[in-house]
Amino acid sequence: MDSLALLEDNLRQLLDQHQELQEQFSLLKEDNLRKQDSLEQAYAELHQLKKDYHRLQIAHAMLSGDGLSDDERRNAKQRLTEIINKIDKALETLKK
Repeated sequence: MDSLALLEDNLRQLLDQHQELQEQFSLLKEDNLRKQDSLEQAYAELHQLKKDYHRLQIAHAMLSGDGLSDDERRNAKQRLTEIINKIDKALETLKK
């Protein structure tokens, strides 16, 4: 009977360890998902910042006239005006 009692004790210990490992796995999985979401948000923010930086470079070039012909500057201003008008219309639609 000592062997049977030892076997039962070992089995209980294994089941306890298994339960602990499952709980740890669940916690690690949740942590991993949070970190993955955080990383995706950081990539999205980085992408947006790169776009903003590029737009600022274009705006700076337009204002300073560096390397742009009069036609290019006029076209850029026209495109910018169109974009602003579209944004204004979208904002008006959202207000309603």
